[in-house]
Amino acid sequence: MKNLVLVLLLLSLGFLLKAQNYGDIVKIKHVLTNTHLHSHAINYGHPNSSGQQQVTAFGGADDNDYWVIKAGHGMNSRSGSINHGDVIRLEHYLTRRNLHSHAGIPSPVSGQQEVTCFGDNGNGDSNDNWRIEIEGGGAWSSNQRVRLIHVNTNHALHSHAGWSHPDWTAGQQEVTGFGGRDDNDWWLLTEVKINRISFPTKIVLPKADPSTTIKIEDIDEWLCPKDLLRGDREFDGHGPRIKCEVSLSIGDDGKALYADIYLWAQETTHDWSTTERRWRKKVYDAPYGKTITAINSDRASRTQFISPPGGFQFLVPGSDVAATVNGFLDGAGGSITNAVLASFGIPPGDFRKAASLITGYINSGNTVVRVPAIEGTLVRFFNIVGDTGSADISTDDNCNDDTRIVKLEFNPVTVTMR
Repeated sequence: MKNLVLVLLLLSLGFLLKAQNYGDIVKIKHVLTNTHLHSHAINYGHPNSSGQQQVTAFGGADDNDYWVIKAGHGMNSRSGSINHGDVIRLEHYLTRRNLHSHAGIPSPVSGQQEVTCFGDNGNGDSNDNWRIEIEGGGAWSSNQRVRLIHVNTNHALHSHAGWSHPDWTAGQQEVTGFGGRDDNDWWLLTEVKINRISFPTKIVLPKADPSTTIKIEDIDEWLCPKDLLRGDREFDGHGPRIKCEVSLSIGDDGKALYADIYLWAQETTHDWSTTERRWRKKVYDAPYGKTITAINSDRASRTQFISPPGGFQFLVPGSDVAATVNGFLDGAGGSITNAVLASFGIPPGDFRKAASLITGYINSGNTVVRVPAIEGTLVRFFNIVGDTGSADISTDDNCNDDTRIVKLEFNPVTVTMR
C-alpha cells in the first residue's frame, strides 16, 4: 500500500526521477525507432552465429524489456548514481543473462557485430562490460540520451529500422554492435521498477531525427575498363597497380541513390599499360511517397593495391605482416583509417587482423582480390581482377579474362527522408 501511495504521489506531482542508480530495474528505448531493448529465451541460428541468446529491439512492451543495471564484470558491487564514463553491465531481468558482444561474430541481418545475452545467473565475462556515454555528461537522468559502448571492441550498441528476420531476430528489429558512430546509437530510459512496482519516467522525448539506416544493393556484375591510355593491352604479370573509388549521391529528385564508380589500372613497369573507366549505377530506390534529402554516413570509399600475377595463389601474409600488408596495398597499409578498421571491430594498427581482411578466390579462371577500403566506410569490400594471364585490357564489354570489378559490397547507409 505504501508503495502504491508513493507511486501515485510521484505521478500526481509530475515528479521526474533524475538519477538512475545501480540496482535499478529499467526499460531502455531506442530513440530513432521507438523500440525497447529486449531479449527472450531464443538463441541465434544465423550463419556463423555464436548460438547465444537473441537481443532485439521490440516494438511492443512486455517483461522481456526489463534490465538490471550492475557494475562491470570484475568490479566490486556499487550503489548510488550512474555517471558518464562508468563501466556497467545490463542483466536481462527474466533470463539472468548479461548484455554481451564479441569481435568477429556477425549480427544476423546486417553483418555488423553480434549482440547477445550471455552467462548464467548474472555471471558472465568481460565481454559483458559496456561504457556509458551520457549526452551532456554527469549522472544518468531519465531524460538524457545515452550511448552504450562495448568496452572490449569499442562498438556502440545500435539498432536500425527495417532490419529484421522472421527466425534470426524473431521478426523483431536487429540490435548490433556498430564500429562507427551515428544517431542509431542513442538510447533513452523509459521506465523504472521500484520494489517490483513499475511506472514510466516522465520524460520529454527529443525531437525525432528523421534519419534511418538502409541497405543499398551490392553491385554484383562485371565492370571492365577498355579505354587504353598508354602501352599495350597486356600487363605481363607486372601488377597492375589498381585504384578504385566509389561515391554515393542522391538522384531522381530524391527518389534514388546512385553509386559513381572509378577504376584505374596501370602496369608496374615499361610500357606502363594503363586503362581507366567510370560507371554510374542505381543502388537504392526510396520507398513510395518518401524523398531522400541527405546522406548522413560516409558518402565515399577508395582502395588501392598491387595485383598479384594471374594464376597466383593468394596467401595471407606471414611473418612480417606490417610490411607485407603495406606492400600489397601499394604503400597504403598504414593509411587504413581507424573508422574502416573499427567497422570490422579491429583496433588501430593491428596489421595481423587487417591482413585477414585481404583474401583471394577464383572467378571464371581469374584471381579475384577481395580487399577492404583504405578510406571511407561506404564500401565494405572491393572484389577486383587485376592480371589475368592473357590480354588484360578489354576490347569489348563481355569482360571475360579481362581486368575488371567483379563485385562491390556495401555497408549500411544512413540517410534522411521526408
